[in-house]
Amino acid sequence: MDLRAATVVMGIAVLLGGANASAQEGFDPTAVRHRLFDMQGTLEVEPFLGTQLFQRLTHDQMVGVGLAYNFVDSFALEVRAAYGFTGHTGLADQIEQQLIQRNPGDGDLTTVDDLSDLWELRANAIAGLRWAPVYGKVALFAETPLHFQTYLWLGGGVGFLHRQSVVLCHQVTSRELGSCGAELDETRAAPVVSVALGLRIFAGKSGSALLELRSFVFKDRYRINVDRSVAEAGGSTGTLTGSPGLTQVLMINLGYSFEL
Repeated sequence: MDLRAATVVMGIAVLLGGANASAQEGFDPTAVRHRLFDMQGTLEVEPFLGTQLFQRLTHDQMVGVGLAYNFVDSFALEVRAAYGFTGHTGLADQIEQQLIQRNPGDGDLTTVDDLSDLWELRANAIAGLRWAPVYGKVALFAETPLHFQTYLWLGGGVGFLHRQSVVLCHQVTSRELGSCGAELDETRAAPVVSVALGLRIFAGKSGSALLELRSFVFKDRYRINVDRSVAEAGGSTGTLTGSPGLTQVLMINLGYSFEL
C-alpha cells in the first residue's frame, strides 16, 4: 500500500470514529421504549361477532366467546365456542326453484347430483395456539401512539353442521313456482381445522380490540346419482360420493378482549 492509499484509509477511519462518537453523544435512551402492554400471565375473555365472506351457497353470521391464557407475551392457549345463524343464499334458492320447475316425470333431468359446499356451520368448539410475533406502535398523533400486535392462530375441534339439499325434494308444493315443502335435512358433527390471522389494537391496560380473518375447514359430504322421481315420492335415493373434498368457511370477526 503506498503513502497516498494509507492516508486515505486513515482519513476514513478517523471520520467514521468521529461520526460514531457523535451518534453516541446524541443518543437518547428514552427514544427506545419497552412494550407498554405486557401479556405474559394474563387471562383474557373475548366476545366476538363474525360474518362469512364469499357467501356463494350459504351464509353464516356468528356470535361467540373465547378464553385465552398467555404463557408469555407472544404465545397463548385459547378455547373458543360460537353459534352461527345460517341459511341458503339467493343463489342456492334459485338453483332449487329452477330444478323443481323441470318435471322428472316428463323425462327432464331425471337423475342429478346434489351440490357440494352446502353444509352450514351452525356451531363450533375449538382450541388452539396463538402466536403473536409482532408488536408495534404507530404515532397517530404526536403524543398518542397506537400500540398493536399481530398474531397467527392454529387449532381445531368439532363443528356442528346442518345441510338442506337443493336437489332432494320430498314434497313439491308448486311445480310452476318451483317451491318445495320438505327438502332433505341433515345434521352431523365433524372435525374442523381452524386457522386465523389477526390484529390486536390495545385500548388500555385492561383491554384491546380484535380484528381477525378466520378459516374453518371440514370434510364435505353429498349425494350423487339422485333419482328425482324417487326422491319426490319420499324414497331414499342417491349414493354418497367417495371423494367429496373439503369445505371452507371463511369468516371475518370483530371482538374485544377483556384482560383479567
